[in-house]
Amino acid sequence: MDSPNNALADHKYVLLTTLKRDGTAVPTPVGPVHYLDGVAVITRAQGKVKRIRNNPSVTVAPCTFRGRLLSEPTKAHAEILADDHIDAVLDLVAAKYRLSGGMLKRRRKKGADTFSAIRITT
Repeated sequence: MDSPNNALADHKYVLLTTLKRDGTAVPTPVGPVHYLDGVAVITRAQGKVKRIRNNPSVTVAPCTFRGRLLSEPTKAHAEILADDHIDAVLDLVAAKYRLSGGMLKRRRKKGADTFSAIRITT
């Protein structure tokens, strides 16, 4: 039987909702991949990383590319992975999302962007 994490990573996009310090929800569609018994995503948004450091409680739900929910959100826990995980997660993203994943890998090689890897467990 598939775990909730595996089912979540099987979707093309999930809506990751983080919370600001004042409790305001910030929903963001992200591309999930299977990683370390959970789901991982790559992000360039430092705000999302800061919010997760302040409060690792998030919600996740399958969604469309634009963030329209496909099912009810589920409570989850997010953690920022160490930098040595970023390339492994980027490889998985590039395999699942060929065009955009490859672009992210090229941008990392050029040093054009700073990335973070986030692990999500339900």
